[in-house]
Amino acid sequence: SNLKTIAATGADLVAFSGGKAIRGPQSTGLLCGKRELISSAALQMLDMDDHGQLWDPPADLIDLTLFDGIPRHGIGRALKVSKEEIIALLTALELFSFGAYDAQNQEFRRWLEQIAGELEQANVNAVCSLVIPECSERWPLLEIQVKEDKVGTAFDVCRKLRQGTPAVYVGHAR
Repeated sequence: SNLKTIAATGADLVAFSGGKAIRGPQSTGLLCGKRELISSAALQMLDMDDHGQLWDPPADLIDLTLFDGIPRHGIGRALKVSKEEIIALLTALELFSFGAYDAQNQEFRRWLEQIAGELEQANVNAVCSLVIPECSERWPLLEIQVKEDKVGTAFDVCRKLRQGTPAVYVGHAR
């Protein structure tokens, strides 16, 4: 629903990462917007492997009357994604749009609840808060606020966790 909401804002062009919440390949994405801008982006993917007289792009996407010949080497050619990545993105988008990740988010939520419960039972000098996003496009988070006078700063705790066996890396941006 977030994709539709953002695309409906009236922006001329909107780019979405195919990775992250959609969980497709990191190198992929979606481009939504005005037909002429999508057409321009498609033209940037051309190379010199075709002959102008044989070039036959989709008529509803590219108006051939606007060109004297085939455009050569668009700037996006070097950034193309493979056929396999496109199929992976389409599969991830289908799963995403039908709520297939909701169960996984619930499983992650249960794990975080268990971690929070165990930290509470261990009487760790921290306060745990489970952050549940409003939409399933985001992961649940466990915020752990440390009591600096007891365990040092959050960075001190992160450093100690990284030096442990096994090493544990936690998000520290919040």
